[in-house]
Amino acid sequence: MLQNESAIVTGAGSGIGREVSYRFARSGAKLLLLDKDKTRVEQTAAELLAQGAEAEAMATDVLSYEQLCDAADRAESLYGKIDIWCNCAGVSTMNHVWDLTEEEWDFNMDVNAKGVFLCVKVAAAHMMPRRYGRIVSIASIASLQSDPLLAHYCASKWAVLGFSKTAAYELAKYGITVNCVCPGTVATEMQAREMQWSAHLQGIDPDQVYQNWVTGTPIGILTQPSDVAQAVEFLARRENRMITGIALPVTGGAEL
Repeated sequence: MLQNESAIVTGAGSGIGREVSYRFARSGAKLLLLDKDKTRVEQTAAELLAQGAEAEAMATDVLSYEQLCDAADRAESLYGKIDIWCNCAGVSTMNHVWDLTEEEWDFNMDVNAKGVFLCVKVAAAHMMPRRYGRIVSIASIASLQSDPLLAHYCASKWAVLGFSKTAAYELAKYGITVNCVCPGTVATEMQAREMQWSAHLQGIDPDQVYQNWVTGTPIGILTQPSDVAQAVEFLARRENRMITGIALPVTGGAEL
């Protein structure tokens, strides 16, 4: 349980971030929800408030150090502390290596890798004086293996994993754990877009892409956002003090 824990969740307006927010709220956490999309993150907060949770939303760009500092200050003003920081904001595009543009590379590396770096930097500054914290970042199965059409995305998620492992080592003496959750193919809006892109780039039907994903998952079904949120909550718990620097696959065995 996360009773009375204070948590910041980025990318809380949709997908995994939204589901993590719901999971945290059910476990008793007090939430500050961040997303670049003001309308969607406010909707998430409103739904949680209607269910009796403590939650506030802030339109925040994870590439703005100043906005992240403002968010951290707001969380401390609301709840007096930051116990948990979960990095769920992320993007993807798909292309062959030979057709990748600098814009696609920069877009993925900026949001997925630089965004995590800035968030961890801000989170650590607030957690270190209290000598306690739980930082969890959403990496990907693409941080554990190659993934055709996603070379730039893989690069960004491998960066998240490498950065997080080193951050875990450096922050351990302050009582702060830093971990990654690595989802496989998750049934979200992002994956729905990727199914269409992949079909176009491979010259096959979207239904075949979906079937290939299912076939490539030994358990035989795609990962749900709730599966990922459950893993995030586990790593965010206070009692899990000896788990740090890990990459926890939530893939149904797709990386085996």
